[in-house]
Amino acid sequence: MHKARWSVFFALLGLTALIPAYFVPSMLVANAVDGSRWLSIWTGITTFWQRGHYFLAAIIFCFSLVFPLVKLGLCLLCASGAKWLPLQWRRRVLMFTEWTGKYSMLDVFVIAMLILLVKVDEFILMLPSLGLYLFSFAVLCSIVASGLLQSAYKKEQAVIDSSGPEPPSPRRRWIYLPWVVAGAALTACGIALVFANLGGKVDRLVVTNLTKRPIPRTMEKLIGLRELGKADHAFFSLDTWTRLKEALQAATTDAGWSKADGFISLQTHSGQQITTALQPLNFDDSQLTLEFKLPAPLTLAEIGQVELRSRVEYIGMVPVESMEERVTVANDAFRAWTPDWYGRIFKFRWEGPPNHEFTAGLIVGSLGLAAFYWAVSGLVFGGPLRGAVGDGSVGQLQD
Repeated sequence: MHKARWSVFFALLGLTALIPAYFVPSMLVANAVDGSRWLSIWTGITTFWQRGHYFLAAIIFCFSLVFPLVKLGLCLLCASGAKWLPLQWRRRVLMFTEWTGKYSMLDVFVIAMLILLVKVDEFILMLPSLGLYLFSFAVLCSIVASGLLQSAYKKEQAVIDSSGPEPPSPRRRWIYLPWVVAGAALTACGIALVFANLGGKVDRLVVTNLTKRPIPRTMEKLIGLRELGKADHAFFSLDTWTRLKEALQAATTDAGWSKADGFISLQTHSGQQITTALQPLNFDDSQLTLEFKLPAPLTLAEIGQVELRSRVEYIGMVPVESMEERVTVANDAFRAWTPDWYGRIFKFRWEGPPNHEFTAGLIVGSLGLAAFYWAVSGLVFGGPLRGAVGDGSVGQLQD
């Protein structure tokens, strides 16, 4: 098969990964003070712009957003065999994409360096996420597509030098139409299967430490009282009573928070409240790992909120509950796509039986997409590149 056609295949594959990579989170910033926050390429650009760092925003916008799109689009254009684009101009386009391609990994480099360097005594952590892998895959597809196209042009140039340009033989593109339809149908079935089984069933929750508390837990509860004085806070509310109770409890208990009990309280989107059994909980253990069994299996998509709650004896006599961590899906739609939920101090991982339907949907969708792009590349690629009209001075393609 002609290398230019494979160039079309990889360019289409790169575009498929590149578009969502701009908006899917590329990095998680876990902050022990303010909580976790997802960052994508687009949110990074807008954040830099809003804070007045216009130069950085423009650099990332150009080399991480515009150039990869332009490069993949130019690869498709050059490989299409359009007769209105001379071979000489295609060679110049390829030289341009080769020169700009080296800057396409700028965003990946910046994020990788941040993840490597930013670790403030485990109070702040940066973790890679799906968007970073999608963007890296798209850039690699762009590099492969450009390399294949350059190789195809060198081969065409060798044919021209040896025998001169020849008109291309007509190609029966219609034979690829059934493959296009079959690939599209298979892809649609796979996507439907994936969304129908998104998250799968879960029957247990594993809780581990994500970040370290920057201050002792007792001091943390007392500092939390400053929220009561904010203008938008309703002083006479349930939240006020809860904060006062927890601050008093933290200041007077003798347990040192090493002899508490913990349990999970979760709420479904339908309003159902579910709690697990109590387990011994040691907040002083930086390697804390707890596993909570759910009373009955649930679909991950049903869960709207999860809380880690503690229970200690107030002054050694009265049991009192405190909310240690709360993670809500409504505040972060990305949580519906992953079994890993990140809070301020703790990480929640939902586990359950293998989700075979979800895996089957991924396989079917991937095979369908590959077949669809293989057929589309046959429709787009217009045959031997030497059939394109030019100015007669094609010259030798430079590396």
